[in-house]
Amino acid sequence: MKIHNHIAAFPLIILAGGKSSRMGIPKGLIAINNQTMLEHQLKTFYSYGGKKALVVLGYDIDTYFDQIPWIAQAVDTWIETPFAQDSLVKVVINKKPELEKFSSLQIGLSAMTDQIFKGLFVLPIDVPIPSEHVWIRLTQSFNQFIFATFPQFENRIGHPLLFSCQFINELINVPIDLDEAHLDIQINKLSNTQKQYVEVDDSYVHLNINTPEELDNFRELFDPSSSILW
Repeated sequence: MKIHNHIAAFPLIILAGGKSSRMGIPKGLIAINNQTMLEHQLKTFYSYGGKKALVVLGYDIDTYFDQIPWIAQAVDTWIETPFAQDSLVKVVINKKPELEKFSSLQIGLSAMTDQIFKGLFVLPIDVPIPSEHVWIRLTQSFNQFIFATFPQFENRIGHPLLFSCQFINELINVPIDLDEAHLDIQINKLSNTQKQYVEVDDSYVHLNINTPEELDNFRELFDPSSSILW
């Protein structure tokens, strides 16, 4: 319970505003174990003890609302989810998704500025949520003076990312029309003392699902007996 309460102090932002052109359907709506990827991400986060998750949508909003009707009620307001007691979700819309992922990140971060939290997780929708062990390791290693904390497996960093309030404020204030309006660039600008890498024992932190082939590979790892449902 103490571990869950610790994770509860760190909300999650899920970035699901992309076009999913290589996948062919919105990535948040691909079928994972008889549920959508978005539902899977949310449900698993809450099962770890998370309490608040904010979802950024952009392209294919109507399709999301058709397939997951209850999330339409969460647009610009916090609602309780059907997954766990006291679990809250909010949806914000990137009205200019063509400005790509950094604009969705800024919109999500800005929507959290009225909330109280120690730090904040960020997870792209196409990265399968890793094990509870990863989230515990990240929160246990959190330091408010470290801007960004990354899970690392076999000398490669992965997701989710954990940001401090200081870094969140800096990211929000990057002008979107600058060449530097990319998360990778902003992270590379951090000094070695402003970021840390936490060793974890989970290869899922490296997974990324961008194509049907990558999805097939993931489904074999996740649930070999299941079938694609769309």
